[in-house]
Amino acid sequence: MRTYTLGPHYGTVTISFKAFFIDTWDSEWVKLYVDASATPVYEEQYVYTNGPSNICGSGAEDLAVYRTTGPFAHTAHTLKLTVTNTLNEALNNEAFGFKDIIIAYTPCHPTCDYCSGPYYTDCTACTGLLNLYASPKGQCINPCPDGWYASANVCYQCYVSTTSPYYSCTTCDTAGSSNCLSCGPNTYLQLVTATKGYCVTSCPAGYYGDTTTWTCQPCYSGGVPNYYACATCNGGAATNCLSCNTNTFLYPVDSSCIKPCPTGWWGDIPALLCKPCYAITTTTRQPCRSCFGGLATSCNTCNTGNYYFAIDHSCLITCPNGYYATGLAYPNNICNQCYQYNPPTNPDGTCATCTGPNANQCLSCNYGWYLDLTTGKCVATCPIGYWADHVNNVCSHCYQAPLTTSQEQSCYTCVQGTVRDCTSCSGNSYFYAAYQSCLLTCPSGWWGDITDNLCKQCYQDSGSSPYTCATCNGVSSNNCLSCNTGTFLDPTTNTCLSSCPTGYYGDTEDNKCKLCYISSDPSTDIMKSCKECLGPSKIQCTSCNPGNYFHSVNNTCLSGCPKGWFANGVASTCDQCYTATSTTSALGSCATCNGANSNNCLTCHKNYFLYSPTSTCLLTCPVGYFQYPRTRSCKQCFQAVASSPDYERTCATCTAELSNKCLSCLSGEYLMPTNSTCLKSCPTIGWYPRTDINECGQCYQATDNEVERTCVTCTGSASTECFSCAQGNYLYSGNNTCLRSCPDGYYADSTTLTCKACFSISSITGRYNRSCKTCSGPSQNECLSCFSPSLYNPKFHTCQSSCSCQGSFYYDSIQQACGSCSASCDFCTGPNESDCIYTDAVNYTCLGGESYSQQNPAAKIYGVITAATSGTTVILSMIIIIASGATAMGALTSLSLIGILGLYQFLNVNYATNVLIFFEYFFSNTFGDFPNLFTFILQPDAKLLYKDTRIQGDNKFNLFIISNLFLKNFGGRLSLILALLAFALVLRTIARVMKKSKAINPSIHEGLQTIRNFIQWNLILSVLIGSFVQMVLSVMLQLRYTTEINNWFGFYSFSLSVTGLVAVIFTLVLLLAYGKLQEATLQKNQKLITVTKVLLNTGFPSQTTISTNTKTKVEPNKRRYWAFAFCTRNFLLVLFISTLSNSPISQCVLSFIVNLALFLAMFKWNFFERKIQGKFMKTCEGINTIIPMLFLGYGVNDLKSGMNNGSNNSSDFTYGIGLGWIIIVLINFITIFTFIFQLIEAYFVFLRFLPWFNAKLQAIVGYITGRDLLETQREEESEAAVKAQDNKNLNTDIKRKDSMNTLQNLVDLNKSQSLSPNNHENSFTPLQIIPEGFLPGGQTISYDDIGIRASFESDPESFKSIKSHDANQEDPKHEDANQEDANQENANQERKINRSLVYYLRENYNPNLQD
Repeated sequence: MRTYTLGPHYGTVTISFKAFFIDTWDSEWVKLYVDASATPVYEEQYVYTNGPSNICGSGAEDLAVYRTTGPFAHTAHTLKLTVTNTLNEALNNEAFGFKDIIIAYTPCHPTCDYCSGPYYTDCTACTGLLNLYASPKGQCINPCPDGWYASANVCYQCYVSTTSPYYSCTTCDTAGSSNCLSCGPNTYLQLVTATKGYCVTSCPAGYYGDTTTWTCQPCYSGGVPNYYACATCNGGAATNCLSCNTNTFLYPVDSSCIKPCPTGWWGDIPALLCKPCYAITTTTRQPCRSCFGGLATSCNTCNTGNYYFAIDHSCLITCPNGYYATGLAYPNNICNQCYQYNPPTNPDGTCATCTGPNANQCLSCNYGWYLDLTTGKCVATCPIGYWADHVNNVCSHCYQAPLTTSQEQSCYTCVQGTVRDCTSCSGNSYFYAAYQSCLLTCPSGWWGDITDNLCKQCYQDSGSSPYTCATCNGVSSNNCLSCNTGTFLDPTTNTCLSSCPTGYYGDTEDNKCKLCYISSDPSTDIMKSCKECLGPSKIQCTSCNPGNYFHSVNNTCLSGCPKGWFANGVASTCDQCYTATSTTSALGSCATCNGANSNNCLTCHKNYFLYSPTSTCLLTCPVGYFQYPRTRSCKQCFQAVASSPDYERTCATCTAELSNKCLSCLSGEYLMPTNSTCLKSCPTIGWYPRTDINECGQCYQATDNEVERTCVTCTGSASTECFSCAQGNYLYSGNNTCLRSCPDGYYADSTTLTCKACFSISSITGRYNRSCKTCSGPSQNECLSCFSPSLYNPKFHTCQSSCSCQGSFYYDSIQQACGSCSASCDFCTGPNESDCIYTDAVNYTCLGGESYSQQNPAAKIYGVITAATSGTTVILSMIIIIASGATAMGALTSLSLIGILGLYQFLNVNYATNVLIFFEYFFSNTFGDFPNLFTFILQPDAKLLYKDTRIQGDNKFNLFIISNLFLKNFGGRLSLILALLAFALVLRTIARVMKKSKAINPSIHEGLQTIRNFIQWNLILSVLIGSFVQMVLSVMLQLRYTTEINNWFGFYSFSLSVTGLVAVIFTLVLLLAYGKLQEATLQKNQKLITVTKVLLNTGFPSQTTISTNTKTKVEPNKRRYWAFAFCTRNFLLVLFISTLSNSPISQCVLSFIVNLALFLAMFKWNFFERKIQGKFMKTCEGINTIIPMLFLGYGVNDLKSGMNNGSNNSSDFTYGIGLGWIIIVLINFITIFTFIFQLIEAYFVFLRFLPWFNAKLQAIVGYITGRDLLETQREEESEAAVKAQDNKNLNTDIKRKDSMNTLQNLVDLNKSQSLSPNNHENSFTPLQIIPEGFLPGGQTISYDDIGIRASFESDPESFKSIKSHDANQEDPKHEDANQEDANQENANQERKINRSLVYYLRENYNPNLQD
């Protein structure tokens, strides 16, 4: 016995050990017990003759063997192992021992003392100072979170409430609403004790909520002078009151309670509130200083600056008209009345406003009176020099000039006070009538007559010279002193002229004629006298006298023209030579010329050269010419002739006339830099043509110590522009350089002297990178070494992502390559046979490596969840198929859809690690969902078969270790189909035997018949259709990847796959033919379809039921094509993925196209009977259409990576993982959605079969109790028949009438509910009756199956009189002889009714209907 201390753990414990059985054991036992259990967890009986060899002891055959026991439940911290034995001899004869005991368990999270899982949220008890949160299972924390308190290492919830009067605690020391230590947001702690209390949203009267401490604190209660206690408050100070007690008033300014209210306020007794006096300032009212209410007319006194108007108890900014203020400051600011007109004692006018009570203290007057500003009184007539202002009721001055020298003088008399309101003038001023003003001088065109102080007009022209005077000293035309603009004063005549005489110019500043420039010495002066001019200067000439030339640059008259100009004898002007637009333009200005054009140059300016053929000045000489500075002209370069050799061609530009002085060449010819000659073509070795500059450029020349080598031929001068290399060097296409040796990823091709790429597969995920680092050729099996993290396989010379994924190899951490396993191994961890392991790629980890599931556990969880939901969906689908037959369209479709999702794992894109893990757990065994009898029977060593037939090549079939054998892949589903077929044959045989036997109880016979109804040929066909994807994939893998058939099993499997391919094609043709046949039948005999709607109620590929809804319009013919369309899509999808396994782009695009075609067809034609089926399939197929395009994202990125020479970056990895999560979520959604839909379908199937189950249960109970319910029913019917014997004829008539009425009701019902084949909403499904051999059921047609059962559900009473046949109708010999005699007459009548009904149906609906 030994006790082991274990860490906190959960679940189960597994114990492994090496057991030794020594010497002469003769069937004794050894047993191992755990803890106090009375049942051993391990026991073994041994006989020494079974031992392989002698280990020690007496020489008998001993045994040393590894054993493992468990797993068994265990959670305690200690584990006690107790070993017992039944040895009955001495130790030197019988002995045993245990060694290498390993106790394996799954540890809890470090914070847990006990747990139910590995995560920190799986704790059930905690260690140390930690507390269990979310008991009974949760995490261990310290302290407990808000709203919880700790007790006995467990967190308990504080008081919780969201309604008044008390609310939830944030912290507490125990349970209960009065034990809160702190409260939640917007609630306050109302203390009951010194530290704890209730949580409330509002504190009681006399308290306030303190938002700092979130507690209720008392209001101010007195103690400060002049401040009284608060009734309610929002703080503890005297100025935090919200309301006051009686006889005190709340002062809003400082929120205090006082009495009385201060100045400017009045006390509102009912409200106990100080309210402000009127305090609004307007144009008429002002605030009160003191008041007896809040109105503007409730003032008692006013503030300084305002005035108290006693009439209405208001404060005004100014006293009203007729009143004046006695003072400005309080208390003298009162309004008193002004002086009032009251003859004879008060003869002066009443003051409108005033400064006092006297008549001369007026400030303004009332209407009809004018304020005399000289006396301050109101008068009726203004004095001389003033005018009566009727608007302002004041006597105003006439206009007064500011200065005696002003142009506008004061008015002597006026009508108003402006400068233009004069009526007469005095002194030295003149009255200008046009302006009604007095002027010091008359305006232009007028002169002042001193005799009458009036302005009179100057001379006015009549439209011709002389013109009007601007100013004058008389009325005549020669009395002008100045002229108006546009005319000039002739000093010789004192008249105004439009233009001055010759030799004069008109000065516009003073409008006078003045002399032009006159040369002082005409014989020597270069500047000659002006004939006409614009001013007095010599440079203001506009024309010259004969013999001189007008130079427009400086407006002078010259005897000869300057440089850059030439003399125009016709116009007597100096005209300019050609001038360029800029000093750098190609065509330059002429220095001298003989004309105005650019081709009239005689010499050129600096930096330009005279091109003599065109007499133009050029900045650069044209092609074929060079610049000759001495003469500043262009001379011709060397010109090749017809006999010139190719190495002496015409120079485009040059420095001299010789052929070796070229600077550039003509287009198509190249300048050789070594001798400055133009060549027809560049030398082929070491040079390349630079067509952009028409020169020969030298290829790259390397030095001895450079890695890049000299180019033999090239496309440029850089080392990366080589085209070919010298012998011994190799052209690297990655950067077009010549290298002594090729870089990693390339090998040297000595034939072409180039570096060619090794085999490479790169990935956006980092999951795969199986590229050769060095190689001897381009193939994937010509690698010599690999890039990390790839592993080199020396046997196949390949680079692999892992040893386990290739099988028969292990990871050698020393060599960092794959070493060969022992010949008997499938997988291994070393080279020896003892290193063999037999497990799958999901759980296997290479030596020293890390499993992919450990890299991404979230993807594993998603895969397990999806696998669980899809597996459950498959089980539900099979149950629904068995229960409903081929009518379970949703179940069949769901079964196939699960297979389609599994198919995407074989898309040959390098998808991310999370997608790989997801698929490994979701579809870790795609084909093995049912036991494969062929594997166990025909090939017991499945491990070797698994390895030897594995698909080879760089594809996902190889990655997931898929066999190419049809029987290996489809054997499970084929085993199920054959089992169902055998079961159906057995049931059919039993039924036929029992049918002939009279000893079998009818209930047993009926039960077996019911089972036969479930297990029919159509069920087998349904399973086959549901397995369509797996069958097609298995067939295609066998045909696509079979390289040799080296044993009879492989040949047999290959033959079956060919048969399977024929079956696939036949199934598609059969489904298409069935759809067309049904469509043709509908079109041919609509009346037949109306009655046989129930007959054709198959659901898959079509379902037709009786319906009362006529609103939904559906095309029933198209529903019969759903199976063909769906299976055709599945066939094409498998075909593309399995045969195009090395073309990921084509796989994804073609998969998307066929999915999209089916998805669009679902919108074009409604394939489904019920809307929920249509919505379900459209949703699933819509997402299914998107998934291949998401996988295409990996393929495109791989293509881009290949274009970039296999380079990847970290952003590609993030992109791949993110895209992978989108794919995982979509597939997960489809499987969960399908699972939920199948639950709903199963529920409705259960409801439909519930009455049947109840009936069968009652039958079984009756059989057990010795009372067959069917026999009871027959006795009751027989008794009723005896009683009705006397009324036989009447009953017969009633039955015949009821039968015909029922038939008519059925026809009417079919017409009203089923004539339109488009009515399927709110339908019910009657008993399934389908033609034998293809559709479920297998029953023959009878009137009861066609319509009576459907009608009986709605009107059972109408058929009680005629419905007496049951499941034993086919063999009436089963009935008891006495019962048969009693019912013989009744049966005869019923047969007549049956024949009549069948006859009616045959005549009106289906002529082929059998009795």
